[in-house]
Amino acid sequence: MTQPISFGGITFDLLPQKAVYIKSLDSLLVADVHLGKSESFQRFGVPISSAVNQATLDRLAQLCQQLQPQKLLVLGDLFHSRLALVESVLWPLQQFIATTGVEIQLILGNHDRGLSTALQAYGIHCTDQASSLKAWF
Repeated sequence: MTQPISFGGITFDLLPQKAVYIKSLDSLLVADVHLGKSESFQRFGVPISSAVNQATLDRLAQLCQQLQPQKLLVLGDLFHSRLALVESVLWPLQQFIATTGVEIQLILGNHDRGLSTALQAYGIHCTDQASSLKAWF
């Protein structure tokens, strides 16, 4: 069940899956995904399961299948840190992109600043300026 709200003539559907859908912009919005958080902590000896990455991507894939958005707009922190850029995190993300066909646009957050060049190699469009959003729609 969605909870629609309107602002500035745009309707935002607040989804229980921790996302917002904007039908008029054909876009799904999420924030603070933090892929690779487990891997980042594991590098420092903290035993945390990596299953959370796949669960997050599965949740997003289900939303993409259901809503068929053209764009997935990540409002900061797609990745937890540079330590998250490992094959066990990047490969499932590549599979997600390939199977959903969604275009990922990322406003860099404090956790993924400095990763722009690396992420663009995976077809993720990055900016550090929220004002750049207008150009994406």
